[in-house]
Amino acid sequence: MKGTISNGGDVLLLQAEEKFVCHGTCARCLKDVRMDLMAQVEERYYPEGTAGLEEDAFTYQFDVVDVTDALRESLLLAIPARVLCKPDCKGICPVCGADRNVTDCHCDTRSIDPRLEALKALLEK
Repeated sequence: MKGTISNGGDVLLLQAEEKFVCHGTCARCLKDVRMDLMAQVEERYYPEGTAGLEEDAFTYQFDVVDVTDALRESLLLAIPARVLCKPDCKGICPVCGADRNVTDCHCDTRSIDPRLEALKALLEK
């Protein structure tokens, strides 16, 4: 991590860049995934006791600025909600469980709502 804190009078500005490694599981094929990620942080810190601040505003007291929460927040926001091992991951077969990235299975994965099964018979005639 590298960053700076600038003094703008009573308001301090934190600007930082964090590089980190995140481990997860692919949402389609369930393989372990290692991701090199980067997060940008830009937060303002106000003197503790400043009137009219929002509830989630960051504050400092005396000469102590705790940047832990701002850094943690930016790390969590940088992690994607859905992790994929590669953008074109084919996933696993819902019938036999084969990894479609490795092998092609020939399972019938079409599912028909049982309530509409009677309509299928009409289409076949």
